[in-house]
Amino acid sequence: MATIRDIAARTGLSKSAVSLALRESPRIPAETRELVLAAARALNYRPNPMFSHMMRSVRATGPMQARATLGILHGFAEPQPARSVPYHAEWLAGARERAEALGYAVDELWMKEPGMSARRLSDIIRARGISALLIAPLPERRGVQLDWEHFTAVTAGYSLVEPRLTRAVPHHQQAMLVCLQQLANRGYRRIGFALEKRMDPLARFNLSAPFEWFQSRLPRSRPVPVLELAGAPRAAFVRWLRRHRPEAVILTNRVQADWIRAEKLDVPQDIGVVATSRTVAPEGFCCVDHQPRRLGAAAVDLLIGQLNRGETGIPANPKTVFTDVTWSEGRSLRVVGPPLTEPKLEFL
Repeated sequence: MATIRDIAARTGLSKSAVSLALRESPRIPAETRELVLAAARALNYRPNPMFSHMMRSVRATGPMQARATLGILHGFAEPQPARSVPYHAEWLAGARERAEALGYAVDELWMKEPGMSARRLSDIIRARGISALLIAPLPERRGVQLDWEHFTAVTAGYSLVEPRLTRAVPHHQQAMLVCLQQLANRGYRRIGFALEKRMDPLARFNLSAPFEWFQSRLPRSRPVPVLELAGAPRAAFVRWLRRHRPEAVILTNRVQADWIRAEKLDVPQDIGVVATSRTVAPEGFCCVDHQPRRLGAAAVDLLIGQLNRGETGIPANPKTVFTDVTWSEGRSLRVVGPPLTEPKLEFL
């Protein structure tokens, strides 16, 4: 296995200079860093993760300095989505805080910049000295083409469909089970689920599956069928609401709460309402908080772990790490009866 000594011999540099170049230290000129990295690739050099861990512990005794840059790649239509997309702003803040706490700088990259191609984007990333990429949650399901063999990469959420990378994902199944548990604890029995069709594939069907399981276990009841909505068809929602008269509704779109109120139904006196995510919950409504800051931090932890192990390219065995969600109390539910004892949700 090649060592720093081997790279030093090949390049004619000192071992300390090679070490700094491998850590992409700004103290080493860019052309020298490129020379060292080229030699490292030629010699198939891989850092020793145990030694790297030991050196991080030694450096942690004093103020940490940014020793490498993580690239965060997003695919929104606008160049700075943190200004207009609250979820992205929180996710990015969590990723940035975690990266900087571990001594890494962060460079944001925009894949939809006019005239951008996969080759040009790959060249820009490499020219900036970035070898580790974090793909932010994308606004739609899509693939991303890059020269992946040059990068260590991780993504967040399920929206990146190609390539299959290791990912950090909010626990959507837990989110639905938390909603059901909160409703069951308050005595709601006839529970409806208004599912926006595009949401379920984005959550890998981890919203509909636990809901259907819950409905199938309700004793001696006629369950409310799941309402699947494409877009925002108010008429279909109103017909479903009037026909099945649920005691409570789990929403996946903020506008659905407006349709309920337009039916002259008081929330929560006439009907209980809960949202599967804080991003779609009207102000003051009960909902699940996906904790995007925690998700961003978890994605950075995965990325740095791969970076320290020298893992590049598309992984042969990508991993998925789930981050816990939490309940956010509001004014859209009330106690309507004794808690349900079946089905049991105590495993949450």
